[in-house]
Amino acid sequence: MRTPQPLILSGPFAVAGRELPQLSFYGLPPEQGDLLSLVGPVDYVLTIENYTSFVRHAREVSNDRSALVMYTGGYPPRAHLRQFVRLTALAGVPIYHWGDL
Repeated sequence: MRTPQPLILSGPFAVAGRELPQLSFYGLPPEQGDLLSLVGPVDYVLTIENYTSFVRHAREVSNDRSALVMYTGGYPPRAHLRQFVRLTALAGVPIYHWGDL
């Protein structure tokens, strides 16, 4: 069995109804992503392919948790895509992608 990569995101989140402390970003097992919810409004959703670009954006641009930023790692697995779609629908704001192509 393949071990899935963690779901890595940045934003104002709660896990199982408990608000998370303000960190630059979070990682959790993708199969437990349904426990994740937004606890505040965000201005935009951004998916980022490159890990370094994701970390820099999370730390330097959206460190005030004003955005939902999701690391895709190129072609994300279905478990990640499911959470991306679910969280993006909850956010209800413009969606952008930062990729190599």
